[in-house]
Amino acid sequence: MRTTRATAPAVGRRAEGRGNKCRHGGYTLSELMISIMLLMLVFGAVFACQYYGMQLHNFIKPKLDSAAYARTTLAALVEEVRSAETIEVGQGTVSTFVLAGTTNAQSGNALRLRMAGNTNQFVYYFSDLSTGTLKKRALGSSNDVTVAKAVTNATVFRVENFRGVVQTNSQSQMVVDVLLQMSQPSFRKNVSDSYQVHTKITRRAFL
Repeated sequence: MRTTRATAPAVGRRAEGRGNKCRHGGYTLSELMISIMLLMLVFGAVFACQYYGMQLHNFIKPKLDSAAYARTTLAALVEEVRSAETIEVGQGTVSTFVLAGTTNAQSGNALRLRMAGNTNQFVYYFSDLSTGTLKKRALGSSNDVTVAKAVTNATVFRVENFRGVVQTNSQSQMVVDVLLQMSQPSFRKNVSDSYQVHTKITRRAFL
């Protein structure tokens, strides 16, 4: 009599093995929730870095603008003062310029420069508080050019001696003190960024 080997347990083991593989290939609800929370934390950290980076950029930008103003505004002014034949400080604009006078403090909102060889033509710099600008009238020009914005101080130019004392008369060995105080709106509400550009210049012949 021939006997046969039962195969049912093997089939059961194969089925059990397939079931284990299926269970190991999936994720539980708690694992999915933890994964989602980790992703949210990563995205939140990236967003925070981006946001504070933009805030830092907006905070530094006015200071970079002020440095650019200092380079562009004062570069031509310094060279023209150093090359000027005469330097006069007063009040007004190109058409209303009035000298400070020989017995008054040599300070004001306007500066008039006569270049060598040009006895009847001048270079003017003057501040206009109504528009908050510093303007320039170039040699031989009939138009005013804005060289600085957001200017808030009325007295921009002073004539001093080497000790920094404001003079009451014009001297050959003078020092021209230039002060620009500026204020621009900040990216923060109801807050402004204030800064100033300050330099002292004398004529090249007396350096």
